[in-house]
Formats: sequence, C-alpha cells, structure tokens
Amino acid sequence: MSTHVENSVNLNLCLFNQLAATAFLDRSDCVQFVNPRNADHQQSNVCFVRNVPGDKAGVVELIRATERRFKAVGVQPRYTLSPLIQGLDRDMVRDAFASCGYAMDFDVDMIMACTRADFDMTGAGAGDAPDARVRRATLDDVPQLVQLFAAAFGYGDQSQWLHHKLTAQLQDPQVSIFVLAAAANDDDAQQELASAVILNEPDGLPHLMHVNVAATHPAHQRKGLGLQCISAALAACLSQGQTAYLEVYDEISHAQRMYERTGFKHVATLDQITAYPK
Repeated sequence: MSTHVENSVNLNLCLFNQLAATAFLDRSDCVQFVNPRNADHQQSNVCFVRNVPGDKAGVVELIRATERRFKAVGVQPRYTLSPLIQGLDRDMVRDAFASCGYAMDFDVDMIMACTRADFDMTGAGAGDAPDARVRRATLDDVPQLVQLFAAAFGYGDQSQWLHHKLTAQLQDPQVSIFVLAAAANDDDAQQELASAVILNEPDGLPHLMHVNVAATHPAHQRKGLGLQCISAALAACLSQGQTAYLEVYDEISHAQRMYERTGFKHVATLDQITAYPK
C-alpha cells in the first residue's frame, strides 16, 4: 500500500475525529466516531472499520454491536471500510450489510498531492479578478457558506447539520476556510460568497494538509473563481516541506484540471467503500 494512500486515510481519520464529539476505541476492528449534537451529519457519526471479520456472522456481529452504541445516543451510523484492508471479500461483506438493512457503495477516488514547490512552479494565485476578493471566513459568513455548499452539492433545505459543521470548523485552529466574494453580474455592486475552500492541518500531522472541500456556487461556476480561491488559500497556508492532499471523483475532469493548475498531481487511487441504511 502506497504512502499516499496511508496519508489520505490518516487525514480522513483526523477529519472524522475533529467533527465527532467522542471516538470509541474499545474494539480492535473499528473506531466509532459519534456526535449526537450533529446527528444528521454522516461524517460526524461514522464507524471506520479497520479490520473485517473473516465470515458473514462476524461482520453481522460487528454491525449490530456498533449500531447499539450509536442508537443509544440517538444517531444512525454510516460505515466506512478502510482502504488499507487487504484481501477484502466484497461479496461476503455486501451480503452481511444487506442482511442488516444497509446498502453499499464501492467507489474509486483519485488521490492528488501538491507540495509548496509544486504550487510555486505553477505561478497560481498571482492576483485577484477586479470584481472578486479572497479572505478568511468568519462566523458571520456561516449563513452564506451554508447556502453556497448546499447549492454546490445539492443538499437542499435540510442543512442544519451543515451550519453546525461549519461553525465548529471555523472555531477549530486546525481548520482554515477561505472565501471568495464576487458580484452576481457586471452591473451588480452587491457581492456574495461565490467560492470557498476548507483546509485542514491536523496538529499531529504537521507535514500534511487536507483540502477538505472546494466548492463554487452554481451561479458562479466556469468563471475561474474556484481556481482563484484555492490558489489564494494554498498561497497563504501551504508551507515548505508540507504536502497537501485531496480526493476527487475520477469522472469529474474539470475539477481535476483546476487542481492540476495549482500543482496537484494524480499520485494514487483510493477505494471508498461505504455502507448506509437502505
């Protein structure tokens, strides 16, 4: 297993830990991240499976035992299987989760990485467009950030969990959120948040950075604003000797091109195996 995959997995575990209220480590086969204060947010309530039992009965026991802990505090878990698991019997695991009322997704993400030297070689982030500016977000930006992310990712109106998540991240010294404000059109003097980037720099992994989210409101897409926002964020935060990582769906080619323009390179693939209630 490559170092890039291990780094990506560790960064995602740090994200789960930051978003959760409690992490339970009493089982050798999984880590349970629980946050009943944000019960509707999947990343705040996730069981990360480190080792899969060798038979269906063992997997069912794992599911039922961990479900009880989550449901005791009023939350429904989502399950994520570690990409570091070797020799996984996918059919057996799928059958076990299905018997407990879960569906499974098997996806492959691209892992992209960028060092400060890679970023500097691109010359990205040299300046702002006349009608836009990039700055660090504040708690006052949370309502607009919720609207931006909900529109970009199709979350709809049920986004109270997103408000809770963003508020917590803005208060976390390990997290930096950058926003770009732009006019809706050339004749409009009023600016709104058009693009945002969330960077995570876990204290225990000072040599790594995680681009947690990069999003642009649909009304402002295809204008280069996302590139401008992430370029300014990396220029401000990515240090010499540090490597930034992100994961992106392999079919989203326009996002890959944007990241490549800031120095990111495709370095590995990441198996994303998740289970969620049917």
